[in-house]
Amino acid sequence: MDEFWWAMVLVAVYTILAFMWIFTLIDLFGRLDLGGWGKAGWLMGILFVPVIGVIAYFVTRPDTRFKDST
Repeated sequence: MDEFWWAMVLVAVYTILAFMWIFTLIDLFGRLDLGGWGKAGWLMGILFVPVIGVIAYFVTRPDTRFKDST
């Protein structure tokens, strides 16, 4: 029974990481402030080093919530 719960924890962690990875890719391609080379660079980082790439992307992403929309 102990192996079952470890498997459930691994599935939960994997699911969370997969959703973060997919959300990061959707957010990356939806950004209008990055050019093609910038998106390609981030894509390589996110694809080849997924966990570090996702964390680095969201840490360095500019905050657009308080930007003036005029």
